[in-house]
Amino acid sequence: ADSLSHVESRSIGDFHQYVIDAPVALHKNDQTQLKLMEAPGIDVVKTYRLKSKVQPFSVGGVERSAPEILLSFLNNERNQLGRPLPAGTVRVFDRSRSPETFIGEARIGHRPVGTDVELVTGRAFDISVKRSQTDFRRINDRRVEVTYELKVANASGRRVTVELEELMPGEWQLLEASDVSERRPGNRLVFTKSVSAESEALLSYRVRLGW
Repeated sequence: ADSLSHVESRSIGDFHQYVIDAPVALHKNDQTQLKLMEAPGIDVVKTYRLKSKVQPFSVGGVERSAPEILLSFLNNERNQLGRPLPAGTVRVFDRSRSPETFIGEARIGHRPVGTDVELVTGRAFDISVKRSQTDFRRINDRRVEVTYELKVANASGRRVTVELEELMPGEWQLLEASDVSERRPGNRLVFTKSVSAESEALLSYRVRLGW
């Protein structure tokens, strides 16, 4: 990337314009990358997230999945940002070793000031989830009850936090659960599970579904 002394962001109607105060050399058939901003010390939160669909019918077998790697931060002045972020691809590098290592990339949309930015950079290698429907009961023609069990295995040498996001079809009611959960918009039931290094954690829940 070219070294720029200053890039100014201006609002033009519903759009943002980035004004560069230095000459930029554009070569034929070449791609030129320009550094629009720099913000060392961003407070980034790393979690793992697995999205799964709840089925309103009897399902056998075990689903084996690896959760997404999710990096999130707030676009504000405290994080030395606080300016509109243009849409594009964000590349992530690990600087804990030399030379720095590319570990993934994610595409973001335009992100206004004060909003959360989420980067999904791939799927975890050392973390896995086994998910199965352990019980199914039909109450009537418009109601069923289903029970799911999820076993999270952490083969890494550190404690991790995994968000297990269960996507519900239509109307639903949580009847019981082994862990604390959060109901979120979009018919989502979310469990946040902390798993110690080189260990497993189990959770289960039962819901009533209607249509």
